[in-house]
Amino acid sequence: KGDDKLGPPRKRRKMAEEEEVTPLVLAFQQYAKSLTALHEQRERLIKASRDLTNAGKKFVFLLHRTPNSAEGMEEARKAMVSMQQKELRRLAEALKGKPYYEFHRSFSPGFQEYIEGVAFYKFKKSFVEYTEREDEKIPDDFAPFILTYEELCDLQEQAGVQIKVDYLDYLLGLADTTGECMRLCIGLSAKVNSVDVHACQFICAFMRELYRTFVALPSPSKGELRKKVATLTNSVLKCENALCTMDLRIVEQAQIETNS
Repeated sequence: KGDDKLGPPRKRRKMAEEEEVTPLVLAFQQYAKSLTALHEQRERLIKASRDLTNAGKKFVFLLHRTPNSAEGMEEARKAMVSMQQKELRRLAEALKGKPYYEFHRSFSPGFQEYIEGVAFYKFKKSFVEYTEREDEKIPDDFAPFILTYEELCDLQEQAGVQIKVDYLDYLLGLADTTGECMRLCIGLSAKVNSVDVHACQFICAFMRELYRTFVALPSPSKGELRKKVATLTNSVLKCENALCTMDLRIVEQAQIETNS
């Protein structure tokens, strides 16, 4: 009868376990709480990274749609500032006070997309200024058209957003910019006039310069950077093929006009 008052055996065992909480059980309970908190922090960073990725892609699409003019670039600048104040700031707040490299893989893709968008903005802004000068000479130095590491850090400081910029993230984001330059070149190659031919030649020369820079890096054959260099090579080849096709169309058009 005494046993019946305590309830069934399973319930008695549960009560005994609750009464006997050993230091080992307490330790594992603490480990469980730490792992749960770590998982929640990582999920918040992944969510912020995805939001920044979407914002970066929309910004790149906007740059492709924006006309090559000072007014168009001013509109793009406002969109870039909005991305910095919203999605980038949200990522910075989620990362604040946390070990940077412990969570680096969780937010690196979104940060690379942001760097790609800002680098493409820098290139297109400089490209618009170059075309407005109507200078037909391809420059020997493309440094003014490339977003530097220091400029990237200064842009974040101006926006009031403090996130450490990993050098590899900077290189990977810059390498992705060549894909957008290739798309810009392909779009221009659909037209047949001397202005667009010169613009395509300029973009192709710029991409060749970036290719030489990446190939000259100490170890471009390892990891993600190796894949980016391979993609960069394909982008340069596509630009060169588009430029050759464009030249052939111009020659064919001139022959047709001569014969007619």
